[in-house]
Amino acid sequence: MIRFTIFVPEGSYADDPLDPTAKVEECWKFINHLHAHGLRLVLDVVYNHFYDEKTSPLSLLVPGYYFRYTETGELSNGTGVGNDTASERGMMRKYILDSLKHWMDFYHVDGFRFDLMGIHDMETVRQAKELVSARKKDSLFYGEGWDLDTSLPPEQRATLHHAGELSDVGFFNDGLRDFSKGSHMDMETPGFVNGSGENAAGLPFYLSGSVLEEMDQGPLFQFPMQSINYVECHDNYTLWDQLTKSRPDLAEEDIKRMHKLASALVILSQGVPFLHAGQEFYRTKFEVENSYKSPIWINQLDWEQKERNGDAVSFIKNLLEIRKKYEVLRLNHKEDIRDAFEILSTENGCTAVKWENAEEELRLFFNASPFEQTLPLEEEKTFHMIVDGDIASLIPLRTIRSNRITIPPLSTVVLAVHV
Repeated sequence: MIRFTIFVPEGSYADDPLDPTAKVEECWKFINHLHAHGLRLVLDVVYNHFYDEKTSPLSLLVPGYYFRYTETGELSNGTGVGNDTASERGMMRKYILDSLKHWMDFYHVDGFRFDLMGIHDMETVRQAKELVSARKKDSLFYGEGWDLDTSLPPEQRATLHHAGELSDVGFFNDGLRDFSKGSHMDMETPGFVNGSGENAAGLPFYLSGSVLEEMDQGPLFQFPMQSINYVECHDNYTLWDQLTKSRPDLAEEDIKRMHKLASALVILSQGVPFLHAGQEFYRTKFEVENSYKSPIWINQLDWEQKERNGDAVSFIKNLLEIRKKYEVLRLNHKEDIRDAFEILSTENGCTAVKWENAEEELRLFFNASPFEQTLPLEEEKTFHMIVDGDIASLIPLRTIRSNRITIPPLSTVVLAVHV
């Protein structure tokens, strides 16, 4: 993530912060360097508020225009930081669009993540997506679609409730997040992985991209690629911290199994998997929920912990390789999902589903219960196990010719018919 002030990179990271050109040149070179190594960069854009409305250049230019106000004349504060920008007004919208254009045309960034996107009006977000896509067809464009108490009428807000009207825009899927591990605001009510799978019947909806009308929870989205699937990000507790806080009765090895299970849900669901840096090696922030002003030792990536948990890193890397190999895990339309998807079981804390198209067939098993679960298989088929609890591999771990399979507790198992 790059820090910036709408059009200019934030200068404290430059070799010479007092040189006004250094930050521009170094930022441009940095992004070019990433591209040269096959990496893309998504810019986290915070257009929804200013640090101080009164001293902001926009208020000094046209007082009362660029920010929202309540009916009583108070600053709208849906952002929780004292002010909300008025994206629905023509010149504020132009300000946002011009900024996006500048970052794409000059710095060549590859996409944008909109902070508190639900504060903005839908028309601005729609025009922003069109502008970005016109410049780079494979760009990423997504944001936080939370419905916050801003003075903009609810029917105009770019929230999750209006994802169907913004079908090209991605949204963080907090439904999957809270389903998997429980809400960060309620440690007494665990989710699927830390609650013995008691809500297992709800998992197929999220595995299938949150797009199917025939399921009780949905649909949330028109297209699976709108669903940004995640269980942790820079906000709130890390997955490790929430699991340990919600289940202090469990041994560390059980917490690790739950952690891998939750990460597997993210990677093996239809949509876009989002992994927080360090999630692959059980990142902790020592139970600090909101670490934006915490010291470095809280926020840093602990590379020694990565070395201690190399097996977990390999597990995540190999799950991603499996996702990339099997197109049936990366479908683009709900019709394709509906045709390829079958729910096999949601009993006893274990959810089993099948993905099958003309070329590929996979069986996915997610057992959040503390016990082994045995499920039926077709004897006439040969299954190749590519995920078995703690291990994932494109090279089959073993071959199964049987009428049943036993799933270990707190684990993911994936079988492939064709490898």
